[in-house]
Amino acid sequence: ENMLLRQQLEDAQNKGIIKEKAVSDVQDKFSDIFTKLRTDSERQVHMVEDRNKELINKNNELREQVHRYENEKAEREGTVRQLQQELADALKKLSMSEASLEVITRYRNSLEEEKAYLQKDLDKLKDKLEETEEQYIQSERRIHELKSALDDKEREVIAASQKVQEVVSVSSGMEKTVRQLEEH
Repeated sequence: ENMLLRQQLEDAQNKGIIKEKAVSDVQDKFSDIFTKLRTDSERQVHMVEDRNKELINKNNELREQVHRYENEKAEREGTVRQLQQELADALKKLSMSEASLEVITRYRNSLEEEKAYLQKDLDKLKDKLEETEEQYIQSERRIHELKSALDDKEREVIAASQKVQEVVSVSSGMEKTVRQLEEH
């Protein structure tokens, strides 16, 4: 019986050693797994931290980009407002210019009508001037003809006057001769 008990004790001790060895092996495996998990975990933490840093940097870049875009948008909106105001001013000036152009066009049309009326008057006056010049030329010719005729008549009168004087002189001479003849 002792033997049996001893055998059982040895078996139990062997089982205990085996169990301890199994526990030790399990603990070693657990330790290896835990170390590996810790290493993997730390690597993943580093990867997540690195990724987090990248995302923070990317986020900061995107915030800066959004800020730039908002500034550009504000500038564009200001430019758009300015251009809209300039467009409104230009349209107002255009409207005023069109109204002014309409007034100028009416005034021009009125001047064109007045020009046409004055052109008709000018044409009439030119015709009248030509007619008057023609009459003047005819009057000058007539005056020249009359002067020539007058000069001819004066010459004729002078010639006739000389003939009359000659006749008077001859007649006087004849009278003297007749008287002398009568006296003799």
